[in-house]
Amino acid sequence: MSSALPPADMFADETRRLAALHALALLDSEPERDFDALVALAAEMLNCPTAMLTLVDSDRLWIKASNTGARGEIARDVGMCAHTIRGSGPMVIDDMTLDPRFESNPMVVPDNGLRFYAGAPIHAIDDTGERHAIGALCIIDTAPRSLSDAGRRALQHLATLAETTIAARAAAHQAITIATIADRQAAALARQDRIFRQAERMAAFGSWRVNFANDDIEWSDGVYHIYGLPMSERPTMATAMDFYPRMRARRSAPGWRARSRPGHRSISRSISPPRRANCAGSA
Repeated sequence: MSSALPPADMFADETRRLAALHALALLDSEPERDFDALVALAAEMLNCPTAMLTLVDSDRLWIKASNTGARGEIARDVGMCAHTIRGSGPMVIDDMTLDPRFESNPMVVPDNGLRFYAGAPIHAIDDTGERHAIGALCIIDTAPRSLSDAGRRALQHLATLAETTIAARAAAHQAITIATIADRQAAALARQDRIFRQAERMAAFGSWRVNFANDDIEWSDGVYHIYGLPMSERPTMATAMDFYPRMRARRSAPGWRARSRPGHRSISRSISPPRRANCAGSA
């Protein structure tokens, strides 16, 4: 390994770091305008011909965005950004031919190879709230150069913007996932409701629900059908109990609410109406 990169497992939390990276679904994703704009800004602000946002996977560095349009991946043990993520701040190398870690690197050895590198680590938060270095925002040049203190600060600020962009992207994807699940659940409930209503019609039974908090009562379509009532007439508790004399008597007994379901605000009961079909309460 020409870049003398320490083993990946020198990260005590390498497994969790990779899990945080993979959870973002950024690897091998399509180009995205926000990241393309960020690397273009980095190249312009720091006056460097090439700027990239890379993601450090288990055995590769994947280029998420580059101002030159470069895409693809390079081996992790060759890429400079694999070193960058091991630090807490920017890593700057004025001339890589003079750095023992990179002097034999295949991207440095050629006469027109890389010479200057500056990169700042990019972090992401996993589902436990732990922060992991997942990649780097870097600038490179084929000529030796230096980076001022102001340039280092700018690079760090741009890396922070990259982190914010990644977090916003993750939040948006999570919101879409939640909305999709909610839509599927709503559709499933709607299907169940249609099946239940069809069963009511076929079996000539109905269901009702009563809320103790306000004596609000709800009848299913089947109950209206059983008693031949128009569905536009929503029953009150008093009018509903007229159809259930035994239930009305029990409701008038002391402590009926408390005996029904302690701690619950609604109740359901199985009732045999005085007609040709049964009306079963449901919770």
